[in-house]
Amino acid sequence: MMHSLVLLCSMLWVQTQPQGAPRAQAPPDPVAIHARFKAKATAPESLKKEAAATMGCRADEEGVNSNVYATQSRSAGSGVISGNFASPQVTANPILDAEKTPLFVEPGSRKDASAFAAALASDKPILVADLKGNVVVLFLFNPTCPYTAEALPEIIRLQGLQTNRTFRVIPVSVGTEGWSGLDRYRKSNLGVIPAEFKIFRPTGVSGTGISLFPDFRITPTTFILDRHGRVAWRIVGAIRGSLTDKLNHILSEP
Repeated sequence: MMHSLVLLCSMLWVQTQPQGAPRAQAPPDPVAIHARFKAKATAPESLKKEAAATMGCRADEEGVNSNVYATQSRSAGSGVISGNFASPQVTANPILDAEKTPLFVEPGSRKDASAFAAALASDKPILVADLKGNVVVLFLFNPTCPYTAEALPEIIRLQGLQTNRTFRVIPVSVGTEGWSGLDRYRKSNLGVIPAEFKIFRPTGVSGTGISLFPDFRITPTTFILDRHGRVAWRIVGAIRGSLTDKLNHILSEP
């Protein structure tokens, strides 16, 4: 019994002795983190699946011809949708196959979009040039497109998460509804769109609008701009769950 007691005391003594200084953990490797996010965001199978799930509306004739959408109010009942383009109600997915796959642009080939500006109804415009150092999610949508509702929840969630983070989410209505129509749109969707959710419109100032994105043809389209205001990703149409992976990828860029 004495032997057992001595053995027990010895075990307790060993367990209570310092085991030496804990090993210092290796700091996160930014290169490895970026490689992991890039591999996930650009995985061919994922891109193929996203292309198959893309839904969106062709732009109205005015937008296609001028590439500058109207910013003034339209009279009630004025038509803006051209019969030359497939209606989403008739053609479930009017996006060309070549346009469906999310497009990643390597840093050396990116186009500068830092001149882009978006207006708020009751505040000064926001300028991409003033947001350098942040990754910008630019969501171009038309309230009349039935596929807007597919993409909007993720945009709302990300804008709500942007506080104290290094990204900004700018939803811009490129429809022709004017501020009064956009207000009606918000009020008719109070169950979905939070009161604090900011919706922008083009400023109407030449050289600061969607003419900076010559490949914009479909609503909704999301452009992710890197920390230098350059287009890094183009996501055409509404693809559930696609945006967050692409955003994490660009946030992880060195």
